[in-house]
Amino acid sequence: MAYTNDGTAITRFSLKTKRTDCTGAKKQEVVSFISVLASHGLAEECNTYLREDMEAYVVGELVMNFYKGRDHYRHVIVNVVACEVNLSDGTVFRGGEDEDEDEIAYRAEDEMSSQE
Repeated sequence: MAYTNDGTAITRFSLKTKRTDCTGAKKQEVVSFISVLASHGLAEECNTYLREDMEAYVVGELVMNFYKGRDHYRHVIVNVVACEVNLSDGTVFRGGEDEDEDEIAYRAEDEMSSQE
């Protein structure tokens, strides 16, 4: 977990997804990782309760942030900004009703990417 300059809690985690690719002659399992960003109380709950290999369902918005790297090329960071996380045991964590929460998550991603 990290904190923005104004003290907002931010956490980032990855969801591993699996699907079967049937386009070729042979069925093949394809694994992807999706980066998820949560803020405020949702960040704290995710940081406390989520563990590796737990099943979770995330509701959120797909966000792309662009930046120019040290290599002078334009890069993109793609995240899901979570507003709800559902665990396989039925536990549901929801973000606050604050309409500015998404904007804070976007700014936090900018701050975190500039520190990398």
